[in-house]
Amino acid sequence: MPHLTIPIHPVQGPIVELIVGLSAPRAQALKAAGTAVPPSITVKFLLDTGASSTVLDETIIAPLKLVPTGQIMVNTPTTGGAPVARFQYDIALMLYHVDNSRFFQNLPIIATDFSAQKIGGLLGRDILSKCLLVYNGPGDRFALAF
Repeated sequence: MPHLTIPIHPVQGPIVELIVGLSAPRAQALKAAGTAVPPSITVKFLLDTGASSTVLDETIIAPLKLVPTGQIMVNTPTTGGAPVARFQYDIALMLYHVDNSRFFQNLPIIATDFSAQKIGGLLGRDILSKCLLVYNGPGDRFALAF
């Protein structure tokens, strides 16, 4: 099983760089319209077992020319008891390793502002549930197998 073993960032925690691109249907729609398909982007994600869904920073949406597929109500520590509406988008996500990669096509994600955290997103349980995560605090490393 391919896996990544990465040092735990001393401030941000378990960070992994993943490739984010357009979902297959979105790429096909742009091609059919004669529009260039934007290149994929490498994004730093914080692994978050408390997030039910993968979340992407809003600043990454525009360069990828994503369009909302809907809205979803979410609760976060900053929203208190009142859920807030967030746009939802479909993306393709790639976990990569020199021996093997894993693609998630047409992955619904939620967009929000992560500018204060200096990360590009949260890798939530929708993806982590398909992986093996080992958090080695004393060793200052984590492993993500997929």
